[in-house]
Amino acid sequence: MEFNINEHVWVKLTDLGRAIHRADHEKWCGSIPYLAPPTSCDGWSRFQMHELMKLFGSHISPGFGPLPFETTIKLDWQRPIIIPTGPESLALEKGLI
Repeated sequence: MEFNINEHVWVKLTDLGRAIHRADHEKWCGSIPYLAPPTSCDGWSRFQMHELMKLFGSHISPGFGPLPFETTIKLDWQRPIIIPTGPESLALEKGLI
């Protein structure tokens, strides 16, 4: 099986992962309002694999402290259903995310 790192994956972010995501947004986007990543009703968040690696890679050391997301990753074809809320619901509806 081949997997392209541009493909989407789903992870369950921990509190640390959500904090890292928010801090990264604030660092690079300044005053632009923060939007959490698209998240399903049961807590799975969607990222492109390369984005996940870039954002959380330096924070991943299993067995050595808290992780930014749970250790199970779902590939996009295993994706859960998103219940959109807020401004991202229109973007999701139009296929922009």
